[in-house]
Amino acid sequence: MPLVKYTLYRVVLFLFAAAVLYLLGMGGWLLWVAAVFIAFLLSYIALPRPRAAASQYLLERRNRRQAGHRFSDTQEEDFADEDTQIESQQIRDGGGLAVNPDGGDALPDCGDGGGLAVHPDGGDRGDSTDASDGLPRPKN
Repeated sequence: MPLVKYTLYRVVLFLFAAAVLYLLGMGGWLLWVAAVFIAFLLSYIALPRPRAAASQYLLERRNRRQAGHRFSDTQEEDFADEDTQIESQQIRDGGGLAVNPDGGDALPDCGDGGGLAVHPDGGDRGDSTDASDGLPRPKN
């Protein structure tokens, strides 16, 4: 958030400088070049605290990424909670995996009664597959 604030302050300074230069009679491309230069100088002089906060934010973000944390602490805690809930749901539902009929890796069981999923006891879910392409086909 400090980076967004600093950026907005700089945009406001740029627009302010452009407006003042326009009122003073400047126009064309020189107006915009001068506004950029003046906004740069004003932001360097008038915004040391927001600039330092934005810099600190970027430094902390870089350090977190180098340490292997891709998201904020709050988001990582939320992800861990979701993982725990999913794992406990899978344990309650008997593992949450179904056997792939062609002997490959297990497929996730969405619980919707469709797809290629087959119960571990060997019974199918009401779908059959066409041997030519292996795609599920509803029974008639």
